[in-house]
Amino acid sequence: MHNLLYVFYPNALGFEKDFDTYYPGDAYVDILGVDIFNHDGNEEFAQNVKFNPEILKIKAGINNKPYTLVKVEM
Repeated sequence: MHNLLYVFYPNALGFEKDFDTYYPGDAYVDILGVDIFNHDGNEEFAQNVKFNPEILKIKAGINNKPYTLVKVEM
């Protein structure tokens, strides 16, 4: 397909290795991301919002890819 970008964005990442486990590879991904669902604003959500962009920043730099954070309210 032409003019199509592929985004890889797993749900909240507990550890950097979680990203590596499921990352399909640079040949298949144009943009890195993570989606973090807000489950009533609990502490786990707050920690993920702080920690996950740092993982993305590192991985995006290594893989020379743009990155984004997707926040979904429930």
